[in-house]
Amino acid sequence: MDLTIAYAVRIESDKQDYLLRYLARSLVSATAQTTPCKVIVVDYGSSRNYARPIRALASYHRADQYVRVDAREWSRGRAMNLAIRRCDTPYFAAMDADCLMDPRYASHLLTNAGERNFVVSCVRRTTEARRTYQGATAAPARAVHIEEGHGLICAPLVWLTKVRGYDEAYRIWGREDSDLLERARMDGLIIRQLDDVYIPQHLPHPSQEAWLPPGEVARAKRDNEEHYQEMLRRRRVVAPQDVWGLG
Repeated sequence: MDLTIAYAVRIESDKQDYLLRYLARSLVSATAQTTPCKVIVVDYGSSRNYARPIRALASYHRADQYVRVDAREWSRGRAMNLAIRRCDTPYFAAMDADCLMDPRYASHLLTNAGERNFVVSCVRRTTEARRTYQGATAAPARAVHIEEGHGLICAPLVWLTKVRGYDEAYRIWGREDSDLLERARMDGLIIRQLDDVYIPQHLPHPSQEAWLPPGEVARAKRDNEEHYQEMLRRRRVVAPQDVWGLG
């Protein structure tokens, strides 16, 4: 197999219990890929009430690896780095638990992949929580293009390792994906965007403000934006972390 698809998930509140259903549906779409790929599920600090169900889902849907770590707050970058460190295929793809994949998704990622290619896959935001990718395509949806969101990527493992993966300083929400994309551009990688016809369907859910303390998301966005702008000023290709993806 040439591709690993990695999930990073954290459920810390009953207001997020929809993610169990969404993760199950997304894993079904992963196992239905016409091009077989490996799957890694990282549980990044879910509460005890949800840690066991997440592990059970990973086992039931035959994820190749399951990783559980304790963490005080969400950091998608560090969660993805844990998966990158465990990846043993030439290409690594980031997936979200609230997305359903076309059966040809992995195949078209690999069609666009290359040693110097950085593949960006946007999403189509559905307004209804459908069970399958095919069902989701029938629901009203809006395509999100590269200017708005690019969290689902596929990149060579060798390059991700060279640049120390995602910058782990980003917390809670936002900018870790923009950071990685810009570092790829600065390092001369060719940015390729997956055709809209194959992009994942993003299932609807509440924003993080629904379960985090007031102002926490806003503070994180502000801090993340400052860190992102610093990266751009310094033109920093390699993430500023000597130790990454461990724990």
